[in-house]
Amino acid sequence: MENETSIVVQNISKVYKLYDKPIDRLKEALHPLKKSYHRDFFALNNVSFDVKKGETVGIIGRNGAGKSTLLKIITGVLTPSRGSVTVNGRVSSLLELGTGFNPEFSGMENIYLNASLTGALREEIDERLHDILDFADIGDYIYQPVKTYSSGMYVRLAFAVAINVDPDILIIDEALAVGDAQFTIKCLKRINAIKEKGVTILLVTHGIEMLKSFTDRAILISNGEIINIGSPVNIGLEYYRLLFGNNISNSANDTISSINVQTNNLTQDKTSMVCKGNDDEYKLIIQPKTKNAYGKEGIIINKIEILGLTKPTFFYGGQELRFIIEYKMTPEKVMAIILSNNLKNNILFGIRIENSMGVVLTDLATSTLDKFELVECRDTLKNLKLIFTVKMPYLASGKYWFSPGIAVGIQEMLEPILEYVYLFDLECIAVGKVLGLMRFDLNIKKDGNDNDS
Repeated sequence: MENETSIVVQNISKVYKLYDKPIDRLKEALHPLKKSYHRDFFALNNVSFDVKKGETVGIIGRNGAGKSTLLKIITGVLTPSRGSVTVNGRVSSLLELGTGFNPEFSGMENIYLNASLTGALREEIDERLHDILDFADIGDYIYQPVKTYSSGMYVRLAFAVAINVDPDILIIDEALAVGDAQFTIKCLKRINAIKEKGVTILLVTHGIEMLKSFTDRAILISNGEIINIGSPVNIGLEYYRLLFGNNISNSANDTISSINVQTNNLTQDKTSMVCKGNDDEYKLIIQPKTKNAYGKEGIIINKIEILGLTKPTFFYGGQELRFIIEYKMTPEKVMAIILSNNLKNNILFGIRIENSMGVVLTDLATSTLDKFELVECRDTLKNLKLIFTVKMPYLASGKYWFSPGIAVGIQEMLEPILEYVYLFDLECIAVGKVLGLMRFDLNIKKDGNDNDS
């Protein structure tokens, strides 16, 4: 087992004693009968998991959930109150600002200090010094005390050291959040390169985009306890529910969304996907369940139909698709949200599109679409239907995730009511050459003539 795992965390707990008054600490220490004047606070409570060699695992949770405490115990900065941690390999870590650096030392001195904590010898540090300085790129500040550094400069130096000591395990506590955008991109590229080399990575993040982009598994932690361990998409959805709540009514059978693909003459049954019909045009039918959703009470989507697909769950870049959304609204609840937030009495439907790396590419919103109509069914249940047609972007080939949602107000000032996170995915077949994430149609005028390219 040791040959297959890099980190094994077994029944870890970290308990702090909290006192109402400073004097209570002294009274407890001197009391002849050992009377307790404190209450226990569990920063971590019976946490267990393991990380396989070469695996990238993300830890996500609210502020104060215990994420940073957990990483400090794994790296040896803190000792657990109970439980054990086994780490196989050289660990390099990038924890919260200040960890591992002496503020009175210069940046150059801290390179040797911090690198030596990972077990690197001075000769190894000498060999990698040029790479560290080149990546940090802080100029002559390297000879100044670290206490004079900005947070961005500190992260530059700390990250440069962490990635250049040939670690077996890299641990990152979202320190990249304080860096500038250009440096963050530079770091993410390097993390990808390190991952491809088979280095084990454990990172803390607050964004499910980061989970989807970099991790193989994810851990959701709350109030010092592990809530769940699973795929990045599922854990991201659970994290959304933890943040925003799920006030939408669930039925006993409300478990997963059902997806059907229909045409006219072909029948195929595979893993809850049914194809019927003709090879020219397919209709994707999605009946979302509220377990996939988070938001407020007031609106539920009953069904989404996507017409115009040329292959089951496939579309071409630039292809025109027709969306039909059937939803149920409780007018008084929606109106209460509108009034309490001083919003315009308007309903917007949108679909966020992300690639497999978690990059948000665009939002298809009804406020920006020209072919749009609203049909109200004449009954007492307030069943509504939204119909619009959209020309899909010219995306690069690959899989894309779709997250539909409904909000009230106008684009400049709106309040989300309902979102289905990663409800379904479709495969795009690129049309023409696509450099980057997507391309756009250009209309070029030359010598008074219009030429499309």
